[in-house]
Amino acid sequence: MKHLLIIISLVTIFSCEKKEQENIVFFEDFNTENLNETHWNYELGNGCPNLCGWGNNERQYYTKENVSIKDGNLVITATKDSTKYYSGRITTKDKVEFTYGTVEVKAKLPLGHGLWPAIWMLPATKKIWPIGGEIDLMESMGNEIGSGYSMNYRTVSSALHYGYNESLFPILFTPFAEKIQEETFDRYNLDNYWHNITLIRQPDNLIIKVDNTETLNCDKLFRAAARKQSSNSLYRQ
Repeated sequence: MKHLLIIISLVTIFSCEKKEQENIVFFEDFNTENLNETHWNYELGNGCPNLCGWGNNERQYYTKENVSIKDGNLVITATKDSTKYYSGRITTKDKVEFTYGTVEVKAKLPLGHGLWPAIWMLPATKKIWPIGGEIDLMESMGNEIGSGYSMNYRTVSSALHYGYNESLFPILFTPFAEKIQEETFDRYNLDNYWHNITLIRQPDNLIIKVDNTETLNCDKLFRAAARKQSSNSLYRQ
C-alpha cells in the first residue's frame, strides 16, 4: 500500500474590519489527539449519488482513516489497494466562517502521480456553484511540471471562480467567470519544506501568496465584476 501525504501544521484566520486592527477569530495548531470536530467536518465517500466524483471526476473514496493528527500536524494520506484509491477531505462548513480578513495556512505539498492537493473555500450561502463563488488558495498537481522549465519545477495555481448569470441555473454547463494565476516553484522544495499560504480578502481586493510569491491579485476591473457574486461568507475546505 502506497502512502502519500499532505501535511498542514497551522490554520489562522484574522478579521480586519479596520486596517490598523487585526483580531484572531480562529486558530488551529492541531495540538490534539484527534481532529477537533467542534471546528471541522469529515466529508466521506465518493460523492454519490448526488455528486459522484465530487464534481471533479475524482477517483478516490474519502475516509476518516486517511485523516490523522501527528506531532501537531494535520496529515491527509492518499492510499490505494487492489480496487480503490482513498484519501481525506475536511471542511469547516457551518462551524467556522468569515467574510473579510486574512487566512494563513502552513503546509507541505506531496509529489506523486495523480495527486492534486488543494486548499480552497466555498460560500456559506446555499447558492449553487459557481453562483456563490469559490476561492482557491492553492492547487498543485503532484506530477505536473512547469511549462518551459526543467524537471525540477512545479506549478502552483490560485483562483477566484464566480457565476454571473443566475437566471440560467439550474441548466447544466452554465458559463462562469474566473481568474487564475500560476507560479512555478522548486518541486522538491514544495514537498520537503513548510510553506506559508496566505489569503487577504477585503471588500475591494483579493490577494493570495505562497510564501512571498503572489499567486493571485484581482485588479480593479476584475473586482468590479466579481464583487457582486463573491461578497459572501466563506468556509474552508
